[in-house]
Amino acid sequence: MTAALGCSGNWSSGGVRCCVNTVAKVMQEAGLRARTKRVRRRTTTGSEPGGVVVPNLLKQRFTEEKPNQVWLTDLAYVPTQAGFSYLCTVEDLYSRRIVGWASGREANYSNSTF
Repeated sequence: MTAALGCSGNWSSGGVRCCVNTVAKVMQEAGLRARTKRVRRRTTTGSEPGGVVVPNLLKQRFTEEKPNQVWLTDLAYVPTQAGFSYLCTVEDLYSRRIVGWASGREANYSNSTF
């Protein structure tokens, strides 16, 4: 769209100088929208047909009266220059503090010790 308007960042190309906001304004007035590239996200979870369904023991009750009664876990993947690193955390629901964690190059629970 910038090229169609003749906008250029420098004067030597013969175009008219304009900023991104000017282009956005002209596009909005013309009823045009930019085509955006769809972001493909890697799916790290999925349900298997016939797989084991774990019962929901917490039942959306996110408060606890004593420490060390309910622990929550989460697995996150962190992008790095060398690929992904996985971080598994264990949180005490009463104190909302992390009581254990493990990290590694693979999402593998057998190597995790808390």
